[in-house]
Amino acid sequence: MSEHFKLKAAVMAMVFREELDSKEILLQKRQNTGFRDGYWDFASSGHLEEGESLTQAMTREIKEEIGIGVKEDKLGFCHLTHLTETEIDINYINCYFIVNEYQGVPQIMEPHKCSDLEWFNLDSLPDTMIPSRRRVLEQVLNKSYYSEDGFK
Repeated sequence: MSEHFKLKAAVMAMVFREELDSKEILLQKRQNTGFRDGYWDFASSGHLEEGESLTQAMTREIKEEIGIGVKEDKLGFCHLTHLTETEIDINYINCYFIVNEYQGVPQIMEPHKCSDLEWFNLDSLPDTMIPSRRRVLEQVLNKSYYSEDGFK
């Protein structure tokens, strides 16, 4: 019997804050990861470890990467995407969560993987944001909960 195709799963955090009359999102600038280095990405992302739930993985990654505490029940599911990028040989199921409540001050905890961490107004996102992440953010803002990206 042939073996089933195995997908990788990852979690991504969209950390938001209200600032005066605008909404901002926290983005990190990737470096030395082998994936979209030099591009802006959501504040925290990572792979599931064996035995972890999606929310357990997300709270762990948030603490490891930006140093803030988030309770699992405060994560808001917002989107699921099936992503493929054939030129760099990836095929993932990505689960996205909204973070509005947290403890601590976001800071770079893994400087070998992240060169910058900044708040951006949703109306002025950086041109060098990872294209697939920008598309997901647009989907989330339009209240769409599922997408596929990179398929023909």
